[in-house]
Amino acid sequence: MSRFRTFLVPFDDSGAYGEEVEITSDTNFNSISKIKQQIDQDEFKVGVLTYNDLNLKLRNEHGLYSAPSVPESIFKIKRGGSLFRLYWEIQDEPPYCGIAKAGETRLSLTTLVYEGLINDDATKTNIRDQNTSLKVLGLESIISEVEVPILDLYIGQTFSEAIYKILNQSKLTDFLVVDQANVSVGFESTMDVVSHFSSNTGKEALDELLLISNSIVYIKDRIVYVAGRDPSSELKYTYYGPASQIGLENIISMSDIKTGLSKTFNFWTWGDETFNVSNSSSIAVYGIKKNSVNAKSITNTTKQQNILASLSNEFGDPKESFRLKVEINYDTMQLFFLDKINIDYPTVYISTEGDGIPVYNISKYDQAVYPIPESVLTIDINRRFKILGVNIDVKNQTIEHNLKEV
Repeated sequence: MSRFRTFLVPFDDSGAYGEEVEITSDTNFNSISKIKQQIDQDEFKVGVLTYNDLNLKLRNEHGLYSAPSVPESIFKIKRGGSLFRLYWEIQDEPPYCGIAKAGETRLSLTTLVYEGLINDDATKTNIRDQNTSLKVLGLESIISEVEVPILDLYIGQTFSEAIYKILNQSKLTDFLVVDQANVSVGFESTMDVVSHFSSNTGKEALDELLLISNSIVYIKDRIVYVAGRDPSSELKYTYYGPASQIGLENIISMSDIKTGLSKTFNFWTWGDETFNVSNSSSIAVYGIKKNSVNAKSITNTTKQQNILASLSNEFGDPKESFRLKVEINYDTMQLFFLDKINIDYPTVYISTEGDGIPVYNISKYDQAVYPIPESVLTIDINRRFKILGVNIDVKNQTIEHNLKEV
């Protein structure tokens, strides 16, 4: 089996980040459970920046993870803000010379799965079992801790430029790579009002700008990306079901298969304005599914209608969605938001008792018996899906992709 390893990077005496300390032997991996990363906060909201946080429970009878006031603690100045890192390796034990067996032991590259910051506000210790529970927030949580650089925003500024200015602040760039080349929105326009951003945090401002630009923000390998909701141009991976004849089965399970109606919004309005932008064909079939935008930065009616049209094009029709569980390997670990994949999942057929599976042009009419389909679920390999969420199950060592049809 593969294995996960955990590390902390506490502050040193000077207040800078010190050396990485492995804490794998003290980590209760059941406390981590799943690392959930998704584009939107939930299926009923769009354009909301989400935090990828997790819980961490550590054995602490030795006092290593106590507050800085405890002499044995690895935290010299403060516990909050220390870095937590989770790594994954495909081999549970390294290949030792003279012990490793050819054909059974593999070289194991170490992959960084998750990196976050300790939030000391939620830390608690249980005296009975001597465990310390920590809350870890994803690096994107820093965006809530910065003010909007209001002097860098102006009327007539494009959405992408405003988003870049909000992100390109030292408190973020100390941790993250913020490059204007990585900021590309789904719908581009210019702002009519910026004064209200002076009372916003970076997250509050981004929630508004991401919504009206039909975009998402995410962090991968410490690089900040802002992008529209279109899938990758190239096909990144193919999954195969148990009855596939063109590839080896690599799917563990499929669940939460939905028609996409819960994420369908075909009737869009803007605040108290009297106009709407709607998808008439979708309404005729599914009825009105309303959503509303109330962004203060846009007052021009034409711009408002264009923004709503962009959102209606993205969310106006239902698109099938589901969760796909697969094993962790170096290929599946690399798949991330908006990557386009396909699935070959023909129906599995079971022969009737005492009969084989009939073969076309070989089996005889009125003698062979049609097989019984195990499931009505089929997915044609020509369909395309994009990844909207990646959940890593640390306990069971699997990855779950949240998929939506393109």
